[in-house]
Amino acid sequence: MKKDLLIKGIVIPLCIGVALGLAFFLYSLSAGDSLAVEGQNAVAYYDNDSKESNSSSSNIVDLTQGQIVATAKFGQNSIDVRYKSSYSDLSDCISLVRGNPFGAVGYGYYYALENNISGFDKDEIIVDAFYGNYRYKYVSSFSVGNETSVFLHSIPKGSGIVIYYEKADSYGFSGEYEALVFREVEYGA
Repeated sequence: MKKDLLIKGIVIPLCIGVALGLAFFLYSLSAGDSLAVEGQNAVAYYDNDSKESNSSSSNIVDLTQGQIVATAKFGQNSIDVRYKSSYSDLSDCISLVRGNPFGAVGYGYYYALENNISGFDKDEIIVDAFYGNYRYKYVSSFSVGNETSVFLHSIPKGSGIVIYYEKADSYGFSGEYEALVFREVEYGA
């Protein structure tokens, strides 16, 4: 009786559990892509770090961290744009964090402090970079819970910039990010 209970109550369920766990593990190895969440882009930005690039802005690769690469004009206000600047330097600038620089195909992601751009007119941005002038029109905005979600968020195809910042709370940061999406338009149009 005890032997029968031991086999039926412990050994058989344990063997079935191990077999099902092994089957699921082998299935997930062979068909891992089918388990991905629908609606999430695998790549939401494109880093062009190749020195062989044909882009007119390929010289951005030669820049040093924190170097000023452009001035962005929001209506009557302007702010410097730095290349991969540290957080402590953002008091008077925005910084290219990821993606492509101004004028390149794809989107560039620029981080700012909320108080740096809160009073700016965000309908249009004119960028005076050392490698050309560019114009961007406001498309949309979105809020997400963390910085990684900014990069994974689905944005329109084409060329443009995403300026994002962490929302301020009464005593520091709230942990929520606001992103502003701009599409590149012909300069002078």
